[in-house]
Amino acid sequence: MKKYQGFTVIELLMVLVILSIITAFAVPSYQEYTRKKDRAVAQQEMQKIAADLERFRGKNFTYKGFTLPNESGTAPQANAPVERTVSVNGKEIYTIKVTDNAGVNIANAKADGFAWRIYAERTDPAAQALNYDLLMTSVGERCMTQAKDTVKKGTCGDNEVNW
Repeated sequence: MKKYQGFTVIELLMVLVILSIITAFAVPSYQEYTRKKDRAVAQQEMQKIAADLERFRGKNFTYKGFTLPNESGTAPQANAPVERTVSVNGKEIYTIKVTDNAGVNIANAKADGFAWRIYAERTDPAAQALNYDLLMTSVGERCMTQAKDTVKKGTCGDNEVNW
């Protein structure tokens, strides 16, 4: 009588079932982790810009005319747009813009120069459908929402979450 060594079909199926259950829990958790990481990178960039805005106001007594430092963090570029793209692993995740309270570009001569708001919008809403658009203002408001185009208006709307 020969003795066969190996796995039965039932044993292999049990291993596949266990791996499927583990994968069912691991993949959504990993996706939520990456969304939080992307959001944290955008929040960090917004806080850097807010610090730059306050330094600019300390020197000029107004926010009007503020331009973003270049990517290396050195002196502001002349006539630079007040917009920055946040990329993670070479993929653009958020576009950050700085305006006054009326929504006018803060570098524009028509800006009031008394207050600012920074908002970050998802660049690819389809890829990040579960992530948030972010808003930060000079009066200390920090909120996020999943409602598209809401932060442009200076509010997070009814479904806001503070950060």
